[in-house]
Amino acid sequence: MQSDTQATELVEVRTTDGLLLTGLFAAAGPAASPPRFDAALVMHGAASSFDEGFLRDFSAALGARGLPTLRAGNRGHDIVNRGDGRGRLLGTAFERIDDCVLDWRAWLDLLDARGYRRVLLFGHSLGAVKSAYYLAHERDARVAGCVLASPPRFNTERMLACERGDELAATLAAAQAALAAGRPDEIIRTTFPMASISGARAYIAKYAAGARYDVFANLPEVACPVFALTGEREFGDPLFRDHPGDYEEARERKPDIEHVIVPGGDHVYRRVRDIAIASLLAWIDAG
Repeated sequence: MQSDTQATELVEVRTTDGLLLTGLFAAAGPAASPPRFDAALVMHGAASSFDEGFLRDFSAALGARGLPTLRAGNRGHDIVNRGDGRGRLLGTAFERIDDCVLDWRAWLDLLDARGYRRVLLFGHSLGAVKSAYYLAHERDARVAGCVLASPPRFNTERMLACERGDELAATLAAAQAALAAGRPDEIIRTTFPMASISGARAYIAKYAAGARYDVFANLPEVACPVFALTGEREFGDPLFRDHPGDYEEARERKPDIEHVIVPGGDHVYRRVRDIAIASLLAWIDAG
């Protein structure tokens, strides 16, 4: 929970394509030593929101170290949201990953306007996938460091080849049929990578994009240092199983990557969150 000693402010930004996004800015007291970063931008994952308890805990720890935090909403919040309020639905079921650039840029612009220009970008799950994508394509110099917390590997070839590839193939076939029938926003039920619903066109755009959104394909293009977390219990999922080797391979092209496996950790490091937070703070202090 956010510390009562930290003043908080509900903030809003409007993206260049007209979406109104909401977040929570938490001020922090003076840092004990000159900070490596002057603010943190914390981005949630699929079907989540900026007020998730997991993100509150990480933000509170950063604030206690003297780092102001902005927990920001993006267009992928919740499974379905009202989007622009004019009939364009969004949320995880309808968003396009490419459009994360508009959301991330809007929030960084807000921090920039407040004088924060050495930002630590923290992304969780799909928010981590988007953060790597943003930094690889925008190379935004205002981001001085990036935290990738449990990003699933979006790589069509590898997903189809895994033990659950038949689920992905069947769902893509159903989505393609809806698209061919002129129903691009038809809701289809999904089992991979999670049990949910998705618009047909949005599902194809996310999961049939080859390596476009593959964190490990984008990492070599990220200019700032990267700290990555994976929960040990996530290795049962094919989207996380190869993280140790994937990060090691990425480090050959980008040496400033540190990867920590959180013992006993699940996707949100439940019951071992203090270990995950301590490792992040140690990385910040070491820099």
